[in-house]
Amino acid sequence: DRSAAAELARLAPTATGRWAKTLAAYGQGLLASDPQLLLDAAEGAVELGHHLLAYRAAGLVRTELPGAGSSLNRRAAVVENAAYRKLLHENSIESALGSLSDFDARLVQLAAGSWSRTQIAQDLHLSPRTVDWHLNKLFRKLHVSGRTELRDVLRSAG
Repeated sequence: DRSAAAELARLAPTATGRWAKTLAAYGQGLLASDPQLLLDAAEGAVELGHHLLAYRAAGLVRTELPGAGSSLNRRAAVVENAAYRKLLHENSIESALGSLSDFDARLVQLAAGSWSRTQIAQDLHLSPRTVDWHLNKLFRKLHVSGRTELRDVLRSAG
């Protein structure tokens, strides 16, 4: 809430270190509705291994401050999705991949490769727009923001 954010913003400058800087950015970002400060707090929380704070701060950038700009929103989505996967094993990419249908698993593999959406559509006998629809549904399910992050996540799950 705002009173807790004000207290964080007030007390954090009296401390030193990365954690104090992260909390100050979070408190100030909440008070000022500043997406850059909230993203700074989220990235700082990731560095410190506090994935719940990272998830919440990045989520605020994406959901509460939609006018933050597409570049900032994309960075926030990457942080939010990575933090989400770290919170619980059930949120892991391995768990999510195991729940996919054969069709969805095939589409994920094709999307993670170098084929264009048109090539994927031809291979699966679908329209490119239908491929986009399925991919967007899968990106939400796998908590990735796009094909680049999908490739990175699959590589790390290796």
